[in-house]
Amino acid sequence: MASSQFLLVGLGDTARVGGNVRVLAVASGEAEAVAKLDELDPSVLGTVAVVEVKSHYERRPAVLNTPTEKPLFTNEKKS
Repeated sequence: MASSQFLLVGLGDTARVGGNVRVLAVASGEAEAVAKLDELDPSVLGTVAVVEVKSHYERRPAVLNTPTEKPLFTNEKKS
């Protein structure tokens, strides 16, 4: 069985969908994630979530840069 990756994510006190999160630590197993969670200072942090990474997804950019041989704009005036 392949080892899992766990992320300790700081959600802050105002966790909401679309809000900012911080990755506080990365662990290679559940026991290591629990140990790292116990090491964190609770007085400084807000809500912390331990998340197991199941898969990775990539987003395609909305605008693709496709080079062309001819410039799109020139300084030359047409007659």
